[in-house]
Amino acid sequence: MQRRDATTTTAAKPKDDGRLRRGSAEDVRRFQDGDEVAMAIEDRGQVVRANFVVRRGRLNAQEGRWEYQLWHEDGTAYDAGHWFRETELS
Repeated sequence: MQRRDATTTTAAKPKDDGRLRRGSAEDVRRFQDGDEVAMAIEDRGQVVRANFVVRRGRLNAQEGRWEYQLWHEDGTAYDAGHWFRETELS
């Protein structure tokens, strides 16, 4: 009986033609730069809903999800430019 080494067997990778795979995280970004979004934040011990403007979005390739930096409506960065997951925004 012959034993096959799993490290020598490789699956053929599909050719990357530069298009986004339908339904992939890259294809379904919910918010664009400049969009107004809301997020629940804690303010003086109470959870309140606050409005922000999306400054910039990026795809976190390791986790396969979109993250966003937010601005206050007056143009200042919220939370020193921290990146927030798309699921935290509405």
